[in-house]
Amino acid sequence: MERFAAVLLEAAPDAIVLVDGAGVIRLVNRRTEQLFGYRREELLGQPVEVLVPERLRDAHVEHRADFARARRVREMGMGLDLCGRRQDGSEFPVEIGLSPVEEDGELLVLTIVRDVSERRELERARRDAREALIWAHLAKIVDSSQDAIFSKDLDGVVLTWNPAAEALYGYPAAEMVGRSVELLLPDDRPTEVREILERLRRGEPIDRLETRRRTRTGHEIDVELTISPIRDEAGEVIGASTIARDVSARKAVEARRLQAQKMETLGRLTGGVAHDVNNMLTAIVGFGEFALDALPHEDPAPHIRSILRVTDGAAELTRRLLAFSRQQVLTPQRINLNEIVESSMLMLQRVVGRHVRVEKALDPTLDHVLADPIQVEQVLLNLLVNARDAMPGGGSVIVETGNAFLDGSYASFDAAVEPGWYAMLAVSDQGVGMEPETRARIFDPFFTTKEVGRGTGLGLATVYGIVRQSGGHIWCYSEPGEGTVFKLYLPVAVDRCEPGQPPPAPLEDVRGWETILVVEDDPTVRDLMRRALESAGYRVLEASDGCEAVDIARAHAEPLHLLVTDVIMPGLRGPDLAAWVGEARPETRTMFVSGFAGQTVAHHGLLARAGRFLAKPFTPSALCATVRQVLDEA
Repeated sequence: MERFAAVLLEAAPDAIVLVDGAGVIRLVNRRTEQLFGYRREELLGQPVEVLVPERLRDAHVEHRADFARARRVREMGMGLDLCGRRQDGSEFPVEIGLSPVEEDGELLVLTIVRDVSERRELERARRDAREALIWAHLAKIVDSSQDAIFSKDLDGVVLTWNPAAEALYGYPAAEMVGRSVELLLPDDRPTEVREILERLRRGEPIDRLETRRRTRTGHEIDVELTISPIRDEAGEVIGASTIARDVSARKAVEARRLQAQKMETLGRLTGGVAHDVNNMLTAIVGFGEFALDALPHEDPAPHIRSILRVTDGAAELTRRLLAFSRQQVLTPQRINLNEIVESSMLMLQRVVGRHVRVEKALDPTLDHVLADPIQVEQVLLNLLVNARDAMPGGGSVIVETGNAFLDGSYASFDAAVEPGWYAMLAVSDQGVGMEPETRARIFDPFFTTKEVGRGTGLGLATVYGIVRQSGGHIWCYSEPGEGTVFKLYLPVAVDRCEPGQPPPAPLEDVRGWETILVVEDDPTVRDLMRRALESAGYRVLEASDGCEAVDIARAHAEPLHLLVTDVIMPGLRGPDLAAWVGEARPETRTMFVSGFAGQTVAHHGLLARAGRFLAKPFTPSALCATVRQVLDEA
């Protein structure tokens, strides 16, 4: 039996070591020699710690001493993970099992040692493969994200930069990685990055910080930042990941909604004031006339007559305030705006003077509207006077009409729009134009940029009130030094969906696959165009100005089927960009968009190159339909 036990001991696939209470090796098998690299005689009589790495020996001695003091060893199956040491000093992972053995009153410990190197290597390979797969998936998620995602160290140096970050900020990854994120700071926020990094060093995450950043072209955009600390295995912060989202479009919509609310509040306020003033004026006029009647007819009563003349002016002022507040009494009739323009031309030309030319571009198919003709004439007069004042050196004004279908997406320009067919009346000038800050206040009562004595600031407020009270909408587009266009939309008086005049084709009828370069400096409009075209299946490249568009066109190795560009942009204008693209890529077709009306753009000679034209504001369906037409013409 003892011989059989000895044979089993030698044939065991695991190393077997018998250790006494003092930790001295009493017995080893052949597998122990193979595993640890010692001859049997070199191990017998040695402390068992010779098989343990030096860095672990002190702890091993303490554990063995505890077992010896207690004179009890708990039997333990295989599973205790430790580290073994070979004679050459190399280490390898082992699993051990312990069994107490009593012999002649002495407690011995039978230790079974199993080499798990191959299993650990296989587990490590599987784990590495799994982690690599996870990282690959994460990389794909980051690369395909619509949000800009990048990482940086605690000095603000960019480490990674996804394609959406390239699109948002305009910097390619090769140019941005290794540079500080302070490069993106506008001039009015010089310390913001340092403040953010200080918070990150303390481990503080930053959630939905709304701020501004500067793109490669120098444009500033509104962004929402979510920044999270990156920690190492010890929990120390070593960097940060940033998710950046362009919220320029959202903030523009919010600004327009707040503007609409402000106008509504101002309307209620001015309407109430006008009513109260009208009551006072009624009393003044009435008692003034009583006083005149009570005086002898030969008495000129100059003071009383002067009072009555002043009240006439005050009454006109209240009428304008009531028009702005949409509380004026209107007499709507079925009219054609073309006829109003034609009948008013002589009077309008006299008002604006000889140094200003009034030109017409009237659509003969224009639909009728329900509106007060007197008030429409007032609107037209006010807009012409404004255009004249914007051109002190003279110039031309174009009055243009046309039919337009406005769908629900027009709410990105006017939140109160009702989808349907409208008759458009546009008045365009070649004047000095307006800055965005001025344009935002033009409909405010009493706001004026004219010198004292040249206007009350109620002209455009009156226009706004009349148009809105007539169920319509008004939109203004202006560029400093390029002129201004006002577009009025009045709902048509009949069902517009007649035979031969169907509504615009739905998006699914104008789908495509081509690559389109969209160039537009207004981030809200650019975002609307991108979303519309991508939803119709097109691949869209974006640029915020002509110079950036040139860089994109140069770097894009694949076919570029269509250039859709704004006409008026800072730096390189749309027509000049189209000319460059036409020479560099003759196969690329061109389509222009502009806030100016079509006849105005043509008249001003802004389009030096042939191409389709789409006037702003436009709907996604109109954009996609026009794009499809241009591409199909090829």
